Amino acid sequence: MKKRNLAIAGLMGLAVLASACSSSSSSSTSASSASPSADAICAQVQAAKDSFNALVATDIPAEGTDTLATRFETFTTDLASLKTTSSSEFSTEFDAVQTSVDQLQTVVDNAGSAGVPTTAAQFLVGLGSLKTSADALFTAVDQTCGA
Repeated sequence: MKKRNLAIAGLMGLAVLASACSSSSSSSTSASSASPSADAICAQVQAAKDSFNALVATDIPAEGTDTLATRFETFTTDLASLKTTSSSEFSTEFDAVQTSVDQLQTVVDNAGSAGVPTTAAQFLVGLGSLKTSADALFTAVDQTCGA
């Protein structure tokens, strides 16, 4: 019973975070006002936002830890592409996101042995930190995109 309550609490928290993240998932850029480099950065930040929103929306008990691992990998790949595209322009923000990603990587790596309720609870805790740092990064990059 305790595990079920923990899983339910984790799902409720994920739903709250997902709704908070979904409001900042789109931006537009005028082709005449942005350089090719800015266009590439804007495309990469949108991909990172989309994969972040998918990660946050993961229903671990229903979709399983494999889905969590896949979505986490997609997000970290998109994040790495954004970092490469933007060079060192947002290094402070990337450092903060990387710290949160490193913490969640341990949770994802141990998901198979930890079980769904424990993974959901641990992921929810780490996700709060990731949301804060990712939002700061996305906001900084959006300024380049004119959003």
